[in-house]
Amino acid sequence: WLTFLLTTQVLSKIFDSGIFLNLKLIFKNANGFTAIGVFLCPRMGGIAQRARKAVRVCPRMGGIAQRARKAVRVCTRMCGIAQGAMDGGALMPMDGRYSAKSQDGGARMLMDERYSAKSQEGGARMPRDGRCVKTAKCKDEKLIFKTTIKTICICLLILFQPNVVIATPSPTDYHPFETRDQNLLNLIHGQALPTNAALLKKSHSVWSSSLIITNAINIETNSNESITLDYESYRFNLSYQYGLSDNWEIKLDIPLMHQSGGIFDSAIDSWHKFWGLPRANRPFVEHNQYDVQYSIQGQGLVDLNETSTTLGDIQIASALSLIENNSTTMSVWAAIKLPTGDENKLSGSGATDLSAWLALNQQLSNRWLINANTGIVIPGDDNYKNIPVSEYALYGHLMLGWLVTDNINLKLQLQGHTGYYDDSQLIILGNTFLLSFGGTIKINQYHQLDIAVSEDIKVDASPDTSLILNWRYFPRGGHSSYQ
Repeated sequence: WLTFLLTTQVLSKIFDSGIFLNLKLIFKNANGFTAIGVFLCPRMGGIAQRARKAVRVCPRMGGIAQRARKAVRVCTRMCGIAQGAMDGGALMPMDGRYSAKSQDGGARMLMDERYSAKSQEGGARMPRDGRCVKTAKCKDEKLIFKTTIKTICICLLILFQPNVVIATPSPTDYHPFETRDQNLLNLIHGQALPTNAALLKKSHSVWSSSLIITNAINIETNSNESITLDYESYRFNLSYQYGLSDNWEIKLDIPLMHQSGGIFDSAIDSWHKFWGLPRANRPFVEHNQYDVQYSIQGQGLVDLNETSTTLGDIQIASALSLIENNSTTMSVWAAIKLPTGDENKLSGSGATDLSAWLALNQQLSNRWLINANTGIVIPGDDNYKNIPVSEYALYGHLMLGWLVTDNINLKLQLQGHTGYYDDSQLIILGNTFLLSFGGTIKINQYHQLDIAVSEDIKVDASPDTSLILNWRYFPRGGHSSYQ
């Protein structure tokens, strides 16, 4: 804090005027400021003063000493005039030419018939030579600009002071957002959700329940194919992880899918319109309808228009720890996706898929960390509804985490995958990149809450927007559950 105060003093000199530590610029009278706590007064007419609560500042000029009562008022020097505010007002003639009077919030100063200043309930007006007028109700643009710059500097100083943020990454901080491309035709394949590289101790467990709300309108046609994706999906996933030993872990994911026309089409379209964002096909499509179609060479292979709620494909995974030290953790994972979903309602592919991936946690500093996965999916069938499916697909993600405090972790997560349909020339069925941004809040040692929004980086290659909510529960406490 000593470093912080010294830095603010230096910056005060750089910015030359204005209040640096106090962010409330309120003129209580024409000759001073009112402050709560401690603040640094600006330098005016060569006098720099400092005021604290219950401290009376007594400048002396021309043999006249004055006092400020009731609140902390700092007397300043203006054209050779010193003023003071006392209960009931004070009248001070000076040299037969000047007078000053303070009365319950107002003060008027006559200065050799050219200058005047008047303050009334927080405002001050000071014409000079009939040319310049300044009003102290935050209309001085320079003062506002300087104060804004200083406020930003204060925030940066606080955020980057080592003693203000006391946070060291723990294994629970490396949990990525449990999301992936929410395109229904890609979601049916066995790509695993992003995972933490840190493994649980023997007999320890973690429960996780996530809800991803996706609103999509993608319409695309070429000479050979045509696709329409107009839907709103709610994907609920229940996940359970259990430590078999200190080096082995298993994971179970059970998804539940609800697909319909939804309720957010109008709101999202209005949002884009209000902010001048691209509206794409939204103005030309009926709101809140469910329409999923795909055809190739005029033959319709997928045609869904009825709301459905079904179980998705269940996935079982196991992990082995490879590296475990103070700054780096790495594990290898393998998973099998079972055909428990309904391929006729796009909640499953009807095939058993295999996947494998590496997971990495890397501490960059006391506040910064990354989590990364890179893997491969091998579909169990070469087609879905007679749509040719790729032999394999590659995928991965990179999450950057910033520990703002011990309980708040801001995250930025970039992820993508290669196309699951190599023969298709449609953008929506090709390579995909998306960005998720949000944060994790530690409720206590047992509970965490993830809140994030996902946006498509490669335009039209995935659904426009997804909202991600995730609740994570550690029965034995987060810090004690990992190696």
